Amino acid sequence: MGRTPFAVLLLSLGFATAAAPVAYAFGPDAGAEAAQKKKKKKKKPVKCKSGQIKERVKVGKRTRVRCVAAKKAWPAPAPVDMRTESTGYVLGANYAKVRDRRGRKAKSLPRLLKRVHPRAERALAAAAKAGLARMDARAGVSQAGAGCGGPAATVSSTFNAGGGQSVDLTMTGGPDASLQLGMESNQGNRRVRVEIEFPGCESHEFDSCPTAGGDIRGKDNRRIGVRAFLYEGGTLVWSQGIRLEGDTTFRGVVQDDAKLDFFEPHNTEVGTLTLGGTSRGFSPMSIRMLVQRITRVEYPEKTYSLGPSTVNATITSPDLSGAELTAAEHQIEGPMRQQADQQFRDIINKGIGRYDDAETRWNGANNCATIKFTPASNDRPLRVGDNGTVSGNLVATRGGSPSTATWTHLVSGNGTFTPGSASSVPASFNYAGILQAGPGIFVTGTWKAVSKAGVAQATWSQPTKTSSINTITGTFSGSQVVGNSLISWSGEAAYVRTIPGVGADGAFHLQHATYTVVASGRAELFPSCTQSGTKTVTQSAGDFSSTGQEPSRLAPYDYTGSAIPVSPFDASMMVDLSGCDPDDNAPSQAITSLAFTPLKAIGRSDDGVNFSGSRTESYGALTWNWNWALTGAP
Repeated sequence: MGRTPFAVLLLSLGFATAAAPVAYAFGPDAGAEAAQKKKKKKKKPVKCKSGQIKERVKVGKRTRVRCVAAKKAWPAPAPVDMRTESTGYVLGANYAKVRDRRGRKAKSLPRLLKRVHPRAERALAAAAKAGLARMDARAGVSQAGAGCGGPAATVSSTFNAGGGQSVDLTMTGGPDASLQLGMESNQGNRRVRVEIEFPGCESHEFDSCPTAGGDIRGKDNRRIGVRAFLYEGGTLVWSQGIRLEGDTTFRGVVQDDAKLDFFEPHNTEVGTLTLGGTSRGFSPMSIRMLVQRITRVEYPEKTYSLGPSTVNATITSPDLSGAELTAAEHQIEGPMRQQADQQFRDIINKGIGRYDDAETRWNGANNCATIKFTPASNDRPLRVGDNGTVSGNLVATRGGSPSTATWTHLVSGNGTFTPGSASSVPASFNYAGILQAGPGIFVTGTWKAVSKAGVAQATWSQPTKTSSINTITGTFSGSQVVGNSLISWSGEAAYVRTIPGVGADGAFHLQHATYTVVASGRAELFPSCTQSGTKTVTQSAGDFSSTGQEPSRLAPYDYTGSAIPVSPFDASMMVDLSGCDPDDNAPSQAITSLAFTPLKAIGRSDDGVNFSGSRTESYGALTWNWNWALTGAP
């Protein structure tokens, strides 16, 4: 087992990161400042080589700046079991070089363990690892995961350490779990006891969904205690232990595309190391260290940078001061920084894992946000030809609505929706083009919305009801061209249903048609003359037939429609003649034939509401043109 300094444990319960030069806000040391004034010299700034960063650490009353390799200051995240790391530290930490003011040395626990057995340190570390694994298996959950350590039951067993040595294990589960290790020398005059205390439940709270503004937070609390006691006969020769308590808060920010932008862990860690025994061979010592870190992990790269960070170490001992205290601080501070940077990898690793899990959740449709439609689904039965607006509001499960979202129209049924995308919250969409109606027939539209609150997807659905088209009305126009003679007309027509039918399927009778005829160009009977004149015709001869598709007799509909002049009066009109050739002896007026069909519609309606179109017929020098724009209504 290597000699791991106490520093490794100060951050073993906290989250911290590093990826950029570190800036520490420590004030100058008062003593150093006085010395500078006395010497009247300015201290040269520390210059680091390429690939190094500056690091400022305060231990006791001293503050110093040093250069460290960036790779060492920014270790990659990795899982670490703080229980085994802490145990290894306690068993392996050697403070034999620390002296009090009387020149007395601290005990070396590794040396004392060898008096029990040459392989005692290794055996205890292996037994601790095995015992913790058994406790995890019994609890059904790893300490690295979420969950509880099972009932507070105590189980004893023996671990075979090899070489004829064994370690007694006492395992206690429950919220306040503990593992005790015991080992004796072959002669039985020396023994060591190790106590490991840790929460059977990993205590953390973590939002599974972001707020409407894209904020997602978490909190992690950790504590662990490890103590080692070495006895010779019935006397406690030496004890060495640590107590670690840490709090980490997390703040994550989600972007408009429902992807995590970054998260920041803010970590505060307090660790206490105690040394001593019942004999007065060395003054009892307590070492308290406070570590605070602020970091940021950038996504999607998952790189991280170290923000403001403080490290304070304070040694308390009644017989340690002056040069002895400074020497002890030197021995503690250096390894502390080296191991502390390694330990926060576990914090970053768990933070990334939790945010990755949360991001997967809020990117699942409707896990963290939902769509609320107005009008609600099944609230407004629709008919063929209806149109209107549906509004979609995005609601976060934690309350409120994001200010913006990316809306995408995915699919529609029995209708059309516009626009295909939107960014406002709420967003409005227009519907039209309803082709069919009746029992079991629905108008549907499906949208996906992506925002800081997460991803939502929903379908708006409305039932339809059959509503027969009973009237077809609108405008029409046309022209008749014979050589250079032109007769044109325009007007309106109204048809009414004659027999009951479904939708627009059925027969319709012309209720009335009114159109105005205009004569222009050359006169038909007097080609040298220019004709002019108008006539308004009102009549009711004509019909309209609309046939739906089998077997439903619904859209689309094939149709024909007409308006026919029926009286001799409607079949001709008087026109004025002008600009005639004198040799023609033409009169000032003449009768022009109106023997044409003013409306002759043929086409297909997709919805039974819009009946619009145009057509042309030609026979030699004679050409007819028709245009119509008719609308069906209940």
